Amino acid sequence: VDLGWFRGNEAVSGGAIANLAGAQSIFFDSLVSGNMAQIGGGGMYNDASSPELTNITVASNRDSGSGGGMYNVNASNPIIRNTILWLNSHTIRNDGGSNPLVSYSLLENCGYSGFFDPACGSDAGGNIEPNDPSDKIFVAPIDPSAAPSTAGDFHLDINSPAVDVGNNADNNHYAALGGVEDSITPIAPRKLDGNGDGTVTIDMGAFEAPAAGRIITVKETQPAGSDEGFAFILTDTVGIGHSFVLLDGESYDPGNLPPGTYSITETVDYEWYIESVTCEDSNEPTDITAANIGTTDIDPANIDLQGGQTITCTFVNRPKVVVTESYLV
Repeated sequence: VDLGWFRGNEAVSGGAIANLAGAQSIFFDSLVSGNMAQIGGGGMYNDASSPELTNITVASNRDSGSGGGMYNVNASNPIIRNTILWLNSHTIRNDGGSNPLVSYSLLENCGYSGFFDPACGSDAGGNIEPNDPSDKIFVAPIDPSAAPSTAGDFHLDINSPAVDVGNNADNNHYAALGGVEDSITPIAPRKLDGNGDGTVTIDMGAFEAPAAGRIITVKETQPAGSDEGFAFILTDTVGIGHSFVLLDGESYDPGNLPPGTYSITETVDYEWYIESVTCEDSNEPTDITAANIGTTDIDPANIDLQGGQTITCTFVNRPKVVVTESYLV
């Protein structure tokens, strides 16, 4: 199975998928989410079977307690590569001598390579866990208690720890899941530079995060050396903003940003005016210049950020000249 959607199903065992009696199923680039099993294996149930899973997302599935994500019994030894098992009622359960072989994957509560919980399977290297428990994995997952359900967005968050940490050699397919189920364009490119480090590396899971871009805001004052703070907002097309304050010579970099349209607004104190605003692409000048220089709220441009771009916007401010009258007595 390649580019499969297994969502919102319900069964006694194996809410979405059941591999039985020596089945040797192979799965690539597929989503298993929002499924429910009355007994075991909300996402997948394996009985004396050893399927291969490559770039699979198994999330938000539930069962009665026997492996909400996956339940393996009777010497089932699945091979799990570049795969995510996350936010299931239970991650994985192995009974009857079952022992999955796990590599370059993210399994909730199973640890990471070198410190991988053997109850989850055998560590074949490259396995990770989030650096911080609050790290966002998916764009908009659902709680497994909502299963069976077809809801949820399991695309990777732009800053997900699963971005660019898979193993390229494990997947030679050209496409990942993309868009939404039954859409006209249900696939997306595989193997992108999702974290903007200059190296193309496959992500974990069914979806490939888009190549990230960056927008850096730089503050300069003329003359240099001012200790005045200047307030900014970097806003995207859906109105999500980053608020920050810069002094002369400082810059602000919010990190990886998804491709889209952005604007930067500076609120200027009445004692200052904006002398110039220029935004430049890291690859070539874009000649993005503010049209309303000298006003209190300034939008330098609608910045069309593409994957792999770094756009640097420099705001130059100068103090207003205050003229006072003098009298000769």
